[in-house]
Amino acid sequence: TEGSPIDICGAVRLNGAPSLRVTRWDLERDVNILNNGHTIQVNMISNNPMTDVGTLHATVGRGSSGAIQWVLEQVHFHWGRTGLTNEGSEHYVQGRRFPLEAHFVHYNPAYGPSVSRAVAS
Repeated sequence: TEGSPIDICGAVRLNGAPSLRVTRWDLERDVNILNNGHTIQVNMISNNPMTDVGTLHATVGRGSSGAIQWVLEQVHFHWGRTGLTNEGSEHYVQGRRFPLEAHFVHYNPAYGPSVSRAVAS
């Protein structure tokens, strides 16, 4: 199985890959900004933005045809210590880490109304 961290390297063009479509990303919305003691977390309260991945699952060989529309629940950040540019990010790009990384946490609403409920289902 694949897990974190991953090294994103050797970009490959996916000919015929579908475009991702985002909806409700342009709306103003209420959010809850939380310092959870580890990082800053931005939680969506309502009108959560959505990402439509279309048939991307078939192109990359992961996921299922039922997982087309994903809902953004929160954004959180990973960053390194002051003055260090080679730490912070969880993942790598061609073997290199960066001082900041943002995670956009989505869930499939077919499995529940939140990430925690979807994971538990």
